[in-house]
Amino acid sequence: MQLRYHYVEFLTAHLADCCRVFGGDLQEMLVLAVMGQVHLRAGLDVGPDGLVKPRSIPGPIGITASRIADVTGIPRQTVRRKLAKLESRGWIVPKPSGLWVIALRDGVALARQGEDGLDALDARSMDRVLRMARQLSKIVTGTERPL
Repeated sequence: MQLRYHYVEFLTAHLADCCRVFGGDLQEMLVLAVMGQVHLRAGLDVGPDGLVKPRSIPGPIGITASRIADVTGIPRQTVRRKLAKLESRGWIVPKPSGLWVIALRDGVALARQGEDGLDALDARSMDRVLRMARQLSKIVTGTERPL
């Protein structure tokens, strides 16, 4: 029960924060998150020891609107509208091949930069993840008092 409580507490706080940052449009957030996941995964290697290590990538790695729709369950037309909105913010770029990529400047996603950038959301998210990890560690080790 405690595990579930801490997870729901984390998820609720995170989704509420995302909702504020994205003006209530969690589908837009999800589309950008999937694109970010594709981009981040391209820059990582999992070694034989299971450790994740960074690697260089030749350029931004993209994903199609159709694939985003398949992954998220969001209708394709809705995905296309969300992509257009993210493009208008300057956070993503369409490629002639039909792929969409994260817009970068000096290797940093433009979505993270500027006044309406996502750095602050990311920092709050990491704080929440660490707080939840500490709570889960206490549950696993038996050092947390029952709710």
